[in-house]
Amino acid sequence: MSSDMTNSHDCANCDNCMFETSNTIPTDLHEIHVTVESEGNNSRFIDVCNANNIKPIVIMYTSNHKETCLDPMTSLRTEGPCQDVATHASKIAQLLTKEGFNVLRTKIETTPNNAEAQTYNGYYESHLAVKTHLNFEGNLRHLVSNYRFDDNIMPHISTNAFKMGNATKTIMITHRRTGVSLEKFNNEVNTLRNDIEKHKFNVDRIIVEYCWYDTNLAHDDSWMNNIGEET
Repeated sequence: MSSDMTNSHDCANCDNCMFETSNTIPTDLHEIHVTVESEGNNSRFIDVCNANNIKPIVIMYTSNHKETCLDPMTSLRTEGPCQDVATHASKIAQLLTKEGFNVLRTKIETTPNNAEAQTYNGYYESHLAVKTHLNFEGNLRHLVSNYRFDDNIMPHISTNAFKMGNATKTIMITHRRTGVSLEKFNNEVNTLRNDIEKHKFNVDRIIVEYCWYDTNLAHDDSWMNNIGEET
């Protein structure tokens, strides 16, 4: 499989995404992200993943110190019971450790209709893809970075390096929530979408996932606590 480098945290904005809300999603579909410490250009990580039929992606995001950070991780889709998927994820982490990588996190996402989502032990996450002309990118970033939900939760913005044209760019907008129902989360995502489109931007796609396994949620702190526009 080929590698992807993207600026959307955990979301590679893949074509034909199974988690896109317009798709009929199997309830036992999961995606495994095993994150390792970056080695610079991460070519060795990409080679090891490809040799083991695991899709590698390299996430680019801006920290709260305005530093550009790299997160190399796996992006492996599989179907089955949660326990079997967790075992599979553990084996991937062990493989990468054996290859000399420092594993920082294992994260597993599933469809929001999976029974695991009813436990409220994890969190919902949505990614909205907005394709915009470069002349209007600053306006979109300003709009999103100043957006707040009713309890001051804010979405976060990033871009996908492989979804750029000569005059356009795809901005990925991520919203994450813990301890809420799917209905409330979807209402918030739809409100965000409507507010964005009121400002003459078009949301091309919406991806909704439920993360039920995350060994290091604090790994996202420098990204999730980044107040203001990204550079």
